[in-house]
Amino acid sequence: MEVKKNKYVVKWPLDKFVPEGMLLFKLLFIRPKITRIPTPSEFPNKVGLVPVSQAREDLVIAYRKEVERETYEKLLPFKNMCATRKV
Repeated sequence: MEVKKNKYVVKWPLDKFVPEGMLLFKLLFIRPKITRIPTPSEFPNKVGLVPVSQAREDLVIAYRKEVERETYEKLLPFKNMCATRKV
């Protein structure tokens, strides 16, 4: 779902049901457990997946940090929306 549609999904209940100054509004973002990491494939435009248990630890750590960064970036507009509403 694109960000514009996601923003509406959060904005609507904020506008309709959450009074300004309310201290708590929970937004859940469910991210699946990382059990595999992407690796280059011998085929162009295709990514292979390697189980975490078989990958180098530094690559697993780097991939997890990348996923966390992407998650933070996805949630930032909603965090800002709530901050604007003082929620």
